[in-house]
Amino acid sequence: TDGGELAKLIAAVQGATGSLAPEDKEAVQESLEVIEAEASAEKPKKSMLRTALSTLSTIKGIAEFGAAVAALAQFVGQYL
Repeated sequence: TDGGELAKLIAAVQGATGSLAPEDKEAVQESLEVIEAEASAEKPKKSMLRTALSTLSTIKGIAEFGAAVAALAQFVGQYL
């Protein structure tokens, strides 16, 4: 299911946040919560999804973090 795939992608992003500063971790968590909520909504708010993805893409983490964010962004693209 889409929900299962989304959960896996979100977990991958969360798993790659180890080296981030606390404020970046907080921003990541908030963005992921928005994505999770909107992607499961009947009518996702595209602007909120775009803002959350934009926030995630501005955070510089390890390569795995960037790759996980890219995979999540690609998946979320279907809602935009």
